[in-house]
Amino acid sequence: MSQEPVQTATSVWREAFKGAAAPCLRVVVSWTAAGGVAAAGLLLGLTALASPEEAQELLPLTPALFVLGAAAGLVHGAILAYVGRPREVEGRTALARVAIGVPVALLVSLPAWVAAAWISLTAAMLTLHAWRTVFVTALGWVAGMGICWWAAVEGWHALERAFARWPESRPGALLISGALAILALTLVLYRPPLGSSHVHLTGLGALLLAFVATLWIATPVVIVLLHFLHKWFAPAWDPPAQP
Repeated sequence: MSQEPVQTATSVWREAFKGAAAPCLRVVVSWTAAGGVAAAGLLLGLTALASPEEAQELLPLTPALFVLGAAAGLVHGAILAYVGRPREVEGRTALARVAIGVPVALLVSLPAWVAAAWISLTAAMLTLHAWRTVFVTALGWVAGMGICWWAAVEGWHALERAFARWPESRPGALLISGALAILALTLVLYRPPLGSSHVHLTGLGALLLAFVATLWIATPVVIVLLHFLHKWFAPAWDPPAQP
């Protein structure tokens, strides 16, 4: 049997992970895993540090929170991978890397789910004080924070590349920063309940929710708004071209 198809597939995967467009794939994979860990692990873990009883009430929601967080991370990671692609990478190539990154992200989400589940045991660790629970929870925190750190690094580099090609980067940065400040102040003062439950956010949880809402809601709105404002009004504002 010819080895050419095998060699072709191997070269395609090698190019996907090591080529110029590899950052697009890494953003999708890291953000999907980090989204699940943040929603199902860090949220419950931070809540447990402030109130173990409230964290116990949220424990049955861990699977649903992980799926929602991973899905949100996948969607926003794909968008960030496209807009934050390297300058030498075409949009079509970036989309191809995003498509390859989806099944890879699903595979990486399996160990991310394990880390999130172990982090969610923080409330049990604080109440039981069993050495096995302490060890497993600590291991989950280390793995979960490592995944989130990886996503933060990849996302920061992608944002740098996106801002470099964004015509409205300065006003956009000011609007996004303002949205983050307003959301953080509102959520810290109000501390809304989680869904239909009677569990309210802690101060740290409110700050985390403000950051997530700014990243996933306010930032896309600002980008789209400034894009259309620039499209509609910039021709009238720009000075006439010199002959």
